Amino acid sequence: MKILVLGGGITGLSVAYHLLGRTTDPSIEVHILEKDTLTGGLCRTLEMDGFRFDLGPHNFHSRMPEFHQAMKGLLGERYTERSFNAKVVFRGRTIPYPMSGVDVLKSIPLHTSAACAASFLAGLFSGRGKNEEEVTFRDFITRRFGAKMYEIYFGPFTEKVWGVPGSELSADFGRERIGTYNLWDLFKSVFIGMRQKSSSTAENPFAEIKRFYPPSGCGELPDALLKQCTADPRFHLHTGVEVTGLQQQDGRVSGILTNKGEMSCDHCFSTIPLPELGGFLGLDDTELLSYTSTSFLILFLNCPSVMDQSPWMLFSDASVPFSRVSELSLICEEMSPEGKTSLILEFTSRRMSESDTGSDEELFEAGVSGLQRSGFIERENVIGWTVVGRRGTHPLRRVGYAAEKEKYLARAEEVEGLETLGRQGTFAHMNMDKCFRSSEEAAIRFTEMNGLK
Repeated sequence: MKILVLGGGITGLSVAYHLLGRTTDPSIEVHILEKDTLTGGLCRTLEMDGFRFDLGPHNFHSRMPEFHQAMKGLLGERYTERSFNAKVVFRGRTIPYPMSGVDVLKSIPLHTSAACAASFLAGLFSGRGKNEEEVTFRDFITRRFGAKMYEIYFGPFTEKVWGVPGSELSADFGRERIGTYNLWDLFKSVFIGMRQKSSSTAENPFAEIKRFYPPSGCGELPDALLKQCTADPRFHLHTGVEVTGLQQQDGRVSGILTNKGEMSCDHCFSTIPLPELGGFLGLDDTELLSYTSTSFLILFLNCPSVMDQSPWMLFSDASVPFSRVSELSLICEEMSPEGKTSLILEFTSRRMSESDTGSDEELFEAGVSGLQRSGFIERENVIGWTVVGRRGTHPLRRVGYAAEKEKYLARAEEVEGLETLGRQGTFAHMNMDKCFRSSEEAAIRFTEMNGLK
């Protein structure tokens, strides 16, 4: 039985790993088709001039004990627990995240806090919009935090990161990324010390969670998965292979067309972008299912550290063009040569083109100038740099996306032997643990349905 896995990111590698681990049947062949020359996708550690760097922070966190157990099995003692906090640069002030009461009082001007509270209370007591459906992200935030908080923080930062105003994003984005709490919950948590009872991430954003990160970067995970797979003679990796079409016979997937020819199959797991797969299945392209792209500017610095024990910072201010900066050398011991460090700056865009994000030189100048103005670096400490661009980094959930997504998923389900998985394949925000776990569940279903042991 020949199984094709489209895409060699974390989800693709995980499903291959679980399939091979659940059956010893010698007739099984598992083939990964990856269009890049390397596997791992965004969860890949790159090397340059003695530095190692990830494409943004990928800390391992989960409330699933089985995920941590699996990671320890794959990485051993290198699956290292870390203790750290991020920070937010807001109106020129650095605010710890998650926030604590004393730090908030020190960092946010009193009149700003008062204006946010007044706006929240005005909306609360007026009952304005109470019975109206929350359609947009702006609706979601305004109802829970007030119009002033949206105006000064959530609105500008959201548009900066996602490339569209909050009035065009679905309220689902807020429910998933922020949760169901509001300004009153935040006040109770920050100033009174109360905590919500729920244990879910979405409903309780204040709950503490353990974080892990391998010493030499997140790429240790895809490397470990690939090592396990390649040790099995039933596994085959094909890099530099771009999928161009899908073949069917009697309503069942029978093969995949690629830039290097056709490959037949008995079953196909797809982790490629859902709109791309839909195109192969006869669906029209749609703006409702699009992705952001990211340019990562990596700066190599001749100094031991920059960000004072905070491995990443979110920049909400419009005065700088990047949305996040990470310094993973602060938590990963093997990322930089002794006495040196590196910074990863993220520039988000709707498209990946020079006219949209700027040339590499323009990104470098914007990044260095922005960090200088913010007081983080001196230009003379920069000893090298590079830019890495990635398309399709995050699903962009516009208003109306949900119905379009279901149409695409339903069309894929009509094809026997075809299954979509992962962040790209299901057009959903999925952290590493969910990608790994959903791949395991898919492997379990497949082996049980086919009676494989």
